[in-house]
Amino acid sequence: KLRNARELTANILLSLGAVLWSIPIATIQAFATSQSLARIPGMGWILALNGGNFGSFINGYLPVVALLGLISILPFLFERIAVVYEKRRTFSEVQESVMGRY
Repeated sequence: KLRNARELTANILLSLGAVLWSIPIATIQAFATSQSLARIPGMGWILALNGGNFGSFINGYLPVVALLGLISILPFLFERIAVVYEKRRTFSEVQESVMGRY
């Protein structure tokens, strides 16, 4: 019974996280640009390298790579929730929980 309550609480909080998912996505889109990187001391060369083409490359790929990095953390987060909060004991229970959420 306690396990079901913990699972329900975890699902509600993860649903809230899904709704608020746009905040980190917007942050990545705002800061993962060559102009943002060039503001870091010593990184101004990014805008001038290869006639500015490297800056265009950064603008095209850095947001995607940052988003993929964020998405790749999710299974580990879901596993941690299943083991620590929901107190799932077997590997198959943990995997079922992770796959159900992912």
